[in-house]
Amino acid sequence: MAEPWTDDRLREFVFSVVDYDWDEETPKPQYEEFVAAALIQLAPVVQETIRIKTGAGTSLRGISAYARTLIEIHSSVREKHWLVVTDEPWNFLTAWVTSKLLKAHRRAVKVIESQD
Repeated sequence: MAEPWTDDRLREFVFSVVDYDWDEETPKPQYEEFVAAALIQLAPVVQETIRIKTGAGTSLRGISAYARTLIEIHSSVREKHWLVVTDEPWNFLTAWVTSKLLKAHRRAVKVIESQD
């Protein structure tokens, strides 16, 4: 089982994502290690919040992978900066992922309802 990451290790991961430029000399960010850490530190809280607020079932692994994608692709530099400087980066990331997924759920429900 993965070990929990410290706040500083999360910050280092965010910096590695920002600095990674796909050349041979730049160390690749620890994507799988991050997903494993998010699986135990972030995903259960997100899953429970979504279940309480919507009744929807979610995948812990899917939530963890989404957190990686959010940091890597679907965030601005400003959002990454805040993730690095906040005094509780795991709490911020958990709230951020939860907010994004709740919005996605609402949009999905609207699409389904519009097809009826």
